[in-house]
Amino acid sequence: MKKWICKGYKLFKEHRKRLNDTIKYVKQTNNVFRIVIVFDIFYSFMMYGCTISEYKIFDFYNVSLDKRNTYLTKLRKNSLFSSNIKKSKGKFTRKKIYSLFKEYLNREVKELKNISFKEFELLALDKKILMFSDNNNKNKICVMNLSDFRSPAFMLDKAKKSGYEYVEEFKRPNKVFNKINKDGLSIVSIVTLNTYNSIEIVSSSLKLQFKDNLIETILDKGITKYPFLDSSDNIYKELNNNELINIEVPKYQELVDLAKKLASEINDIKEIEWLFTLTDNKIELLGAGIWNNYLFAQKQIYLNGRDGIYSYYKTKRF
Repeated sequence: MKKWICKGYKLFKEHRKRLNDTIKYVKQTNNVFRIVIVFDIFYSFMMYGCTISEYKIFDFYNVSLDKRNTYLTKLRKNSLFSSNIKKSKGKFTRKKIYSLFKEYLNREVKELKNISFKEFELLALDKKILMFSDNNNKNKICVMNLSDFRSPAFMLDKAKKSGYEYVEEFKRPNKVFNKINKDGLSIVSIVTLNTYNSIEIVSSSLKLQFKDNLIETILDKGITKYPFLDSSDNIYKELNNNELINIEVPKYQELVDLAKKLASEINDIKEIEWLFTLTDNKIELLGAGIWNNYLFAQKQIYLNGRDGIYSYYKTKRF
């Protein structure tokens, strides 16, 4: 009994903090009483399944009631893709994706557990910059430079302690990405939906990973028309003295076509996010899995007055 009371109190404190943070956020731009915001948050949850966190992400206080009903919340997502989520469990490990789509990797990837320290040392000393990835988390990818470590042993120790299971050479990125993010990883995300009679693109984004930071923007037909945001919603319009707005992602249509082709080979999972990176000559598949970034894609800065994603799903059969 005491355990449940402690757990309930902890949950209450978490929700209270989240509620207070959201109210503070709304009051920054709106002269409104606290009780009005609390009521609106409760109303949004009852009507649209919108949580406190989602209310803040969507900036719901400034969204009309008609528009609110077009947003995809976690509750609605689970309702639409419950079987999709169940079937995906254990299906999108890197090991399985790399095995299934080996011909689209276009590079050599090694499992850390399958190489000796001597092999790793030679690889690190030869290539200098390596890319590490996790088996179960498609988004957990990291670039490490040997110059930041005392020796290859310290680099390997950091990789293992961080939970990385794969290693490969970090190749020079496509010249467009090399200009804006020379020492980091540039990832193109394409989200596919396998509908009743075709495979469609739900969303696409460009992620720039550098040092310990990750910024992302939603693409508009392969072009970065909107600013990048980090996890704290800081806005980035330039990086390394290079403009980030109106960058045209190279080989974008090829990426879309490839994502559709790969999606057609996994018929039982309706919605999949595909992660790619580019060299000057090749498209490299980095990973795939369930799309969890639908909240980010519905921020006001990216919708730009358009309806939320839920309105799109309601028109599709899948």
